[in-house]
Amino acid sequence: MTWSLVGIALWALLLYQLSPSWCLSQLRNSSTLSRNFATCIAALAVLWHLKIELIEGLALHFLLVTAVTLILGFRISCIATSSAMLLLAATNQITWQQLPEHWLIHIFPIIVMSYLLLLISRKYLPRHLFVYIFVNAFLTAAVAIALSIGIQALWYNLTGQYSSDQINQYLLRMLPLMVFPEALLNGMLITVLAVYTPHNLCTYRDSEYLNN
Repeated sequence: MTWSLVGIALWALLLYQLSPSWCLSQLRNSSTLSRNFATCIAALAVLWHLKIELIEGLALHFLLVTAVTLILGFRISCIATSSAMLLLAATNQITWQQLPEHWLIHIFPIIVMSYLLLLISRKYLPRHLFVYIFVNAFLTAAVAIALSIGIQALWYNLTGQYSSDQINQYLLRMLPLMVFPEALLNGMLITVLAVYTPHNLCTYRDSEYLNN
């Protein structure tokens, strides 16, 4: 219960720091952004429902968080993933006590990493369509799922929820099987959007990437 209360407080504090009023104004002023916001919430809720339960209480699923971050931007992707988590809890897919842990451990670090790598690539790499697709989508998504599983393993080990043998056997051994599909899922989605509907990507502009 103590961890849940701390997690809820930290989750609420982080969301407050993201200026929800600014996010709401952006959604109100852009029909495209609001449509993408709702679509991302629905897609994440469905995808996260399709999980593989390795042992009781320990499950894995694809994230799609890197793609959502590129579509919505940092702040709104945090709101969207939180909303998807709330939707899962409302439909009894996860317990309300698990909400802060799931978002803070599984999701938020991936959003931060995905956006940070986007900023780094913009600064040090050429602004080219292929760089955006292969570095910011394919490669970043692969690193994201590896980071997510690594953080889960560390958290479960520190809190004693699972033994080291269980973590190694059921969680870490799944890492190689999750990396490529996660990269492909995010990469293909961003490729289609960047080529055919670039206006759906908050982090991409034809004028920046195609002119170079």
